[in-house]
Amino acid sequence: MTKSEFDKVIEFAILREQDAVDFYHELQNHAKFADQKQMLIDFENMEKGHIAILKNIHKKGLAFLDPNKPSNMQTSDYMLASYDDDNLSYENILVIAMKREEYSYKLYKDLATKFPDTEVATLFNNLATEEIKHKNKFADMYDKHVLKDN
Repeated sequence: MTKSEFDKVIEFAILREQDAVDFYHELQNHAKFADQKQMLIDFENMEKGHIAILKNIHKKGLAFLDPNKPSNMQTSDYMLASYDDDNLSYENILVIAMKREEYSYKLYKDLATKFPDTEVATLFNNLATEEIKHKNKFADMYDKHVLKDN
C-alpha cells in the first residue's frame, strides 16, 4: 500500500466516522425515550473516539507501510446509500444504523489485514470489534421493538 493509498483510506474512514457522529447526533432528535437518546449520545461519543484513534493511526501507520504490497482497497466497497430524512421511522433508523456499523466493521477488518502483526492491525481490529458490537446492539433493538410487533 502506498502512502497515497493509505492517506486516502484513512481519510475516508475518518469521514465515515464523522458521518456516524452526525448521524447519531441527528437521531437523538428522533429518539422516543430517554434511554434511546442516551444510547445515541453514547454511540456519538464512541464514534468521536474512533476519529481520534484514526488520526493517531494516520500518524503511526506510515511506519508500517509496505509500498510494494498492493492494496486492492476501493473506498466504494464501503460507501453507504443515502437515506430519506423524511422517512426516518424507528424501523428505518435501526436498519440504517445496522448497515452503517456493518460497513464500518468490514472496512476496519479489511484494513487490519493490510498491516499484519502490527500495532496498527490491533487498533483496526479493536475498532472492528466496537463496530460489530454497535451493529449487534441495533439488531437486538430491532428484534425487541420491530419484530415483536410483526
